[in-house]
This record gives sequence, structure tokens and C-alpha cells, in this order.
Amino acid sequence: MRTPTSPIPLPPLGQSGPAGADAYEVWLAAGNAGTRDDFLVSLKGEQGPPGQDGEAVSRAVIVQAQAASVWILTHGLNRFPGVTLIDSAGDVFDGDTRYVDANTIVVTLIAPTAGTAFLN
Repeated sequence: MRTPTSPIPLPPLGQSGPAGADAYEVWLAAGNAGTRDDFLVSLKGEQGPPGQDGEAVSRAVIVQAQAASVWILTHGLNRFPGVTLIDSAGDVFDGDTRYVDANTIVVTLIAPTAGTAFLN
């Protein structure tokens, strides 16, 4: 008997093992009768109960109208959202993003920039 820690024996490389039965053949061997289409239909079970509604995702958009090298983003989402920064020309840019707490993010930029922070 194999223990959970003992390796599974494998055939030497280059040798193929014998062909096994496909799922339809296993289904027939279990005492079922029918065509492959009957087998496929048998795989579908009853409708399950409805799932729970997911949580609504909160987002925040913060406009930095005055060009600044440090943006302090106070958002009230009570979590650590992803941050996408768009400058006033509409281009995406990066900054050094630091999460102070679950409602405050400080973004440090290499040059004063105006734009919008999208938090999701």
C-alpha cells in the first residue's frame, strides 16, 4: 500500500502506458445505457439555489485642480484601493503611492502636476 508521502511510480520516459477508457465508456461500464449524447445530457444536474448578491464596489474620483508634487487623496472607501493617475492632458502617469491608512493615500510626483486620481 502506498503512503501519502511515497512517490507515485511512473513508467520510464519514452514509454506510453495502456490506453484508458474515456468517460463515456466508464459511464457504460457503471451500468448506464445510451448514446454519447445521452451521456452528455446525464452530466447536467438540477438547478442549484440562487447565490448571494455580491457587494457593491465603491469607487472614488478625486480631482487635483492645482498642480502639486504631493497629492493627498482622502477617499472614505475604508479600504486600500488601486490608484490610476491621469494628468490634465489626459495621459496616465505614475507616482510613488503610499497608503497612510484605509482612507488616505499620499502620492508623491517628480514634478508638480494637475489631474485626476481614480480609485477602484
